[in-house]
Amino acid sequence: NRMYPASDRIVNEYVNDKKEFRPYFLCEYAHCMGNAPGDIYYYVDWFYDNDWFMGGCIWEWADHGLYVEGKKSLRYGGDFGERHHDSNFCCDGLVSADRNLKPGSYEVKKAYQPVVFKESDGVLTIKNRNFFAPVVGDVELCYKNNGKLVKKEKLSVAIEPKSEIKIAIKEYQTLIVKMIVDESVLAFESFNNPTSFASNLEGTPTLIENGRYVYVKAGQTTFTFDKAKGEISEIEKGGELLGGMKLTLYRAPTDNDRNIKNLWNSWYLNKAHFEPRSVKVEGNKITTVGKISSIVYVPFADCTLTYEFYDESVKIDVDYEFSGHYCTRRGASIELVEKDEEVCEIPRIGFEMKESKDFKDIEFYGYCAGSYSDLHHFSVKDVMKEKVKDTYYPYVKPQEGGSHYDCAFAEIKSKSRTIRIEGDGFSFNAKPYSDKELASKMHDDELVSDGTYINIDYFMEGIGSNSCGPMPTVENYIPKKAQKSITVIIK
Repeated sequence: NRMYPASDRIVNEYVNDKKEFRPYFLCEYAHCMGNAPGDIYYYVDWFYDNDWFMGGCIWEWADHGLYVEGKKSLRYGGDFGERHHDSNFCCDGLVSADRNLKPGSYEVKKAYQPVVFKESDGVLTIKNRNFFAPVVGDVELCYKNNGKLVKKEKLSVAIEPKSEIKIAIKEYQTLIVKMIVDESVLAFESFNNPTSFASNLEGTPTLIENGRYVYVKAGQTTFTFDKAKGEISEIEKGGELLGGMKLTLYRAPTDNDRNIKNLWNSWYLNKAHFEPRSVKVEGNKITTVGKISSIVYVPFADCTLTYEFYDESVKIDVDYEFSGHYCTRRGASIELVEKDEEVCEIPRIGFEMKESKDFKDIEFYGYCAGSYSDLHHFSVKDVMKEKVKDTYYPYVKPQEGGSHYDCAFAEIKSKSRTIRIEGDGFSFNAKPYSDKELASKMHDDELVSDGTYINIDYFMEGIGSNSCGPMPTVENYIPKKAQKSITVIIK
């Protein structure tokens, strides 16, 4: 019996111990406080893959909060004049106090589904994980291309306990499989073949240097580059001004960031910015070499940003390496993870744009709102449409939420303009609140929206369960060192 063991502690202390034969139970293994739980798939896979695993318990079923007269959202510890309380630490349930489902609720449901699917070489394997109950129903196969249904098939099946069947499938861009029993979806999965959504970038923009600024005439779009800050400070098209693109490392702390945020605050991470040490303008490119720094500490990272301009667009390459000062070697303490290696304690690296509230609609290819590297299985990966107002789940205490994981393109639209983002496996967010606003408020009904905030993340850290349990596993941190590209197109 263990409580909140990190993933490889289970492997090293139990699974790989040849002498161990006792049943193994996790009295608690996932903590559902706020935007959570991350990493649950690792644990559930072990439950099924090892016969001596008995499973475990999630803390807990429901948040403890109260509605009070005159307030639109739930209240928690400290809101009633009491002297001793746990603040929002009583809001750590799989569902909200009024029994609404959260993204994490759906993630747990997906992890627990009794039927799993695997695809290889045109063959779909469907396995019934149940020990005693057969699964009798219909398998629905939805073949899709760019979000549009191409073909749908339905097959009646009966799968015995702990057994599997195989089905031949057709070629696909996106395949969504559902196991339907008694007219309800018992289990689902999506499969995706590599697909390019990259636009053909053309044109020869004109770059004009004028003191501190470089004005880039790129078709009908003008980008203003600030050499003093090493960033695009303004975008204009057809007389309409759009926000600039500011490099950012900060996210509004989740409840699972409640420990690490103390380090972020001591580093003034919310004030991190790019400091150019050199700027070179040549052809259609602006290359700036510098540091990512804050107002006090040693620089966070060495960083080179290369802006390559085409008609209506800019391709931005990043090449960075974080200082070891901001990294931790996981694997030598109670917070064991899968590998003993250095991980970066920074939650994201990417750009933030502030636009008007007119940007209300989103279309993208990736996982839906609320998805992260260790919390995305509840969503299919497909071309989808959303509203900006719906992307952010109203957590009792405001925090990071609404990200979209592993995207190939995203479009954020107003009636007159579209900001299109392209890249290989980036994350993005388009929400009504800034990270500063989310981090500064204690209750959801205190949030004030003054625009649409767009985050374009080369990398975004996972969620983990560190409000009470382990930090994210190694692969769910952002890389200490990396090169990556995103393209922004103004339509």
